[in-house]
Amino acid sequence: MSTKVALMATAAALYMAPASAQKAQDTLRLAINNPFAVLSNYDLPVDESSNFTRDVFDHLIYFDERAQKFFPGVAKSWTRIDNTTIEYEIRSDIKFHNGDALDASDIKATIDYAIDPKSKITFVTNYNWVKEAELLGPYKLRIRSHDVQSTDLALMSYRFQIFNGKLLNKMADKADYG
Repeated sequence: MSTKVALMATAAALYMAPASAQKAQDTLRLAINNPFAVLSNYDLPVDESSNFTRDVFDHLIYFDERAQKFFPGVAKSWTRIDNTTIEYEIRSDIKFHNGDALDASDIKATIDYAIDPKSKITFVTNYNWVKEAELLGPYKLRIRSHDVQSTDLALMSYRFQIFNGKLLNKMADKADYG
């Protein structure tokens, strides 16, 4: 009987001991079932990567499902100009992971990529409702839809993840971003 108690005590101690995983500097290790080549919901919208893209890429706005309201993200405010146009004021205090400052041109580059018919985006209908993104200044832009889109704010809050336009525009194959 004492052997059984000793084994259970040892098992409990091992279970409660701190993890001793490898602690490599500046390295993120993920345990996944299906490896993914890029971290982009535009080009590879799979559940495995989607769990991480929300923590890596920002959106113009967000939707708080509990409070049932939209709140600022990269955009500090937005105004509906008409039934197909929303104007966004962009925050000036955001930097990408590489240190580049974010501005409205990054959002325009991301949207231009997502709506470009030459892009090989998997679920193009998530994005092709947007007609254009128009720069109005370094921290201001307008996004127009082709038609009245009753879910435009929701689609902006869930679908459009902002890329670094300076890097995106330099890439020969933009699907490699991320």
